[in-house]
Amino acid sequence: MLFMLLFCCTAGILHKANFIIDAADGSIWQGGLAIVIGGLTAMFGCLAVSQLGKNLDSGATLPIMCHYMPRWFATGYSWFSYFMATPAVIAVLSWVMGVYTVNLFGLHSHGAIPVLVGAGYVVFLVVLNAISHKVAHKAQQITTVLKYAPLLFIAIWGLCFADDTIVPLAEHLHRTFEEGQTSAIGWLCALSPVAFCCEGWFAFDTLSKHSGNKKVECLIVAGSLFAISFYSLFYFGTAQFGLQIIDYGNDYLWEVLSHMFQNKVFSLIFMLFAIIAIGGTVDTMVMGHIHYAEIMADGYLLPERFSINVGKKQIPILSYVLGFVSILIWLGLHWLVEETGFFKNGTPETDFAEIAMICNFALWSVLYVKTIKEYKQGNVKNAFLGVVCPVLALVGTVLFVLGGAINNPIQFLLYIGIALAVFALGVLYNYFCDKDQPHENWSDAYNQKTCTFLE
Repeated sequence: MLFMLLFCCTAGILHKANFIIDAADGSIWQGGLAIVIGGLTAMFGCLAVSQLGKNLDSGATLPIMCHYMPRWFATGYSWFSYFMATPAVIAVLSWVMGVYTVNLFGLHSHGAIPVLVGAGYVVFLVVLNAISHKVAHKAQQITTVLKYAPLLFIAIWGLCFADDTIVPLAEHLHRTFEEGQTSAIGWLCALSPVAFCCEGWFAFDTLSKHSGNKKVECLIVAGSLFAISFYSLFYFGTAQFGLQIIDYGNDYLWEVLSHMFQNKVFSLIFMLFAIIAIGGTVDTMVMGHIHYAEIMADGYLLPERFSINVGKKQIPILSYVLGFVSILIWLGLHWLVEETGFFKNGTPETDFAEIAMICNFALWSVLYVKTIKEYKQGNVKNAFLGVVCPVLALVGTVLFVLGGAINNPIQFLLYIGIALAVFALGVLYNYFCDKDQPHENWSDAYNQKTCTFLE
């Protein structure tokens, strides 16, 4: 139970705190409001979806989609998740590890070096999972606990000790931060980077189901409030170091740590903790992603060859390779985006991983509607869980989509266009696959593996 409470809070906030302030036009309070709204939306969404997963062997999103939605939609969702959303988030997080690593050597986050370092971390984690899944899983558990060290320490330091004498406000900011001149919808724009910090919630239903805990709803509420509290503490603690953390961009955490400590050794130590913290999140996602093609193949969502295990350890080589290549492709795309400044044209800096998470929230909305229908049919007994939670989750999802669209309208529409194309390819695959060899039932191997790896 404690592990699941700790798991819900991810390391994404380490990288996004300054971008949340930036997106909110410098309004610290509006950024904090966005964190609360984002966390509550994810919580209500998990509570709604958990009602659908109660009668299934796995609480993961994919098997729930496959059970409650038409096959064509479940296939399209799985293709979007596998080829667009998950590798995009992994790529950005591994790149952040690369940024923090080069910061250790006094370098800044420009150029291809952070991307190459991030790719090196991905290679290491893929190999680690291939050698020993148990070791990788144990590393995930350890880093889940360790990630709270930098979060808690920076939060306490910022709230208790930081002031303008430590870090004076920058004289020249690219936005106006004077009282009364901030945007009225800053909190809405700030939901875009907040979405990136909510990736842990999508695995929460699976963890609850996998643990056999009968009080899933209590666990989801406790874990969500715990995560929202830690996000808020870290965010407000970081904000006390001054609004010039926006100008630091991707290097802001290193700059904050450098101002906190006179001794550089302590800055290095806490930066290592931050790298380990994000590494744990990347390890968790890589663990699921390299098995995702195998699981999809067992559910007839991909060709069956991807589920073939080889060698003494019975490793699904093709699934590993496809998952690894998809991450590298998105790392390359992220480097291209950073070099061209594609997301920096007059709007707060963002990345495609934020939009990927917003799209994931949007696709989850079909499950909220399904929960309401299940309540009307009498399959969900509790009105709060069957109606109030999905309605609130739907409202929050609309706000997420509006925030993403306002933040970067051109890039948002472009990503959605590509995502819809990938979704359509999944639908076409399902059409031709079912036409040649209809599959009405999912395989037992599929159900078993979704319980093991999609957590």
